[in-house]
Amino acid sequence: MDAVSGIHAMDDLSYLTSLIDGMRGARWDHVRRDWDEHIEQLTHEGKFETEYRMSLQANNELVRILDPLLERKEYNSRCTEPIQVEHIVGLGLRVLSGGAVSDNRHVFGMSKPAAYPCLNDFIYAVNTSPELEIKFPSTVQEWNQRNYEFRSKSTHEIMSGACLAVDGFFQRTNKPTKKEVSNQLAYYSGHYESYGLNSQEACFADLSFGYFGTVAPGQANDHVAYPTARSLKNTVENLPPNLYAVADAAYTVSENMLIPFTGNDRFDIDQDAFNFYLSQVRIRIEMAFGRLVNKFRILNGTVEGPMERVADILQACARLHNFIIRQDCPSFPTFADMSLEEEMRDLDLSPHPRAPLGHMAYLPTMPVDCSEIIYGVSHSACVFGAQMVPRFAAEQMMRCCGSSSSDSVGKILCWRCSEVAGAGSWQMRIEKRM
Repeated sequence: MDAVSGIHAMDDLSYLTSLIDGMRGARWDHVRRDWDEHIEQLTHEGKFETEYRMSLQANNELVRILDPLLERKEYNSRCTEPIQVEHIVGLGLRVLSGGAVSDNRHVFGMSKPAAYPCLNDFIYAVNTSPELEIKFPSTVQEWNQRNYEFRSKSTHEIMSGACLAVDGFFQRTNKPTKKEVSNQLAYYSGHYESYGLNSQEACFADLSFGYFGTVAPGQANDHVAYPTARSLKNTVENLPPNLYAVADAAYTVSENMLIPFTGNDRFDIDQDAFNFYLSQVRIRIEMAFGRLVNKFRILNGTVEGPMERVADILQACARLHNFIIRQDCPSFPTFADMSLEEEMRDLDLSPHPRAPLGHMAYLPTMPVDCSEIIYGVSHSACVFGAQMVPRFAAEQMMRCCGSSSSDSVGKILCWRCSEVAGAGSWQMRIEKRM
């Protein structure tokens, strides 16, 4: 190509570029949010932890951890100012907390084409960072420490060997496409009347997760999903001597897994008492789910997108959940001295209309046959405070005290005297399940 032809080619390229720019309009130079000024304003208003779900100190530590994975090259930015790591972390936290990308991009001065990749990069960075990894204890001493924390939550340390609480979590999703899965109906849960995914989790007494894995489609119950969580199953089967995990009746009892008595077995007074003491430690996994959803409210509804992306979002939320507990929450033995009611207030857990047990804002994957008919109230579940109480105990309390009352929506309330309860007054609610 001679010099003249080269000049003509450059002229043609310039002409085509001008045509494209004319078709899509002039580029808007987004002004990035001054992060230091943003912090100063939120600190003055006392709103930083509310908007970013963690303290400023924890946020700074998270930025330090993710900085190597999120740092942008300034020469790649088409705007006057590059997108900073603080902007990416801030956008990711606000979206996982329930905000929309299209709204929160304005907070940091991002274009829409830049905001979505930033969110994806944030989720990927959280899920691949070694410092945010979810893992089990690696030594017997660490397992014994976890056991010691659980014993502090058991009356008279009755459950002296508990070191893990295991349960399943159902996350609502859109209907998967045929390109993603071969059997779409396998993801539909008739119990929740929604498509979704089944995750298996195990937590410690401080509500942090030792295992979090999305392992099965939504139609699978915990009995079916648990064996597919091989790392969790192998860990439970190989716990140190005299230690065990606790779970609900959807799981299979074993030497290393305790579950409550069901059916006619509950009518034995000793076994009924066992169920109550078991619930004192098993409630930790319910509270962990409540805290997870309360912090990251994107999980409170239907998470949109491909199944793989939903699983990535769940994993990122669980990792950040653990990170916040390590950075901001009372450590042992401080939380050991807190009552259940104090912990519930501290976690800001409140009744939620879609929670099967009435007190948790999440969807556990409890089987349908856990419900039963009591005094004409169909598909009911019993609750004592935030703890599950055996239905046999509820019937005993109503026969013993004779103080039950009912209203038009099918609730039955019963108060039992402190002499029978052991300490304080009990309030039993049997709530109608629609």
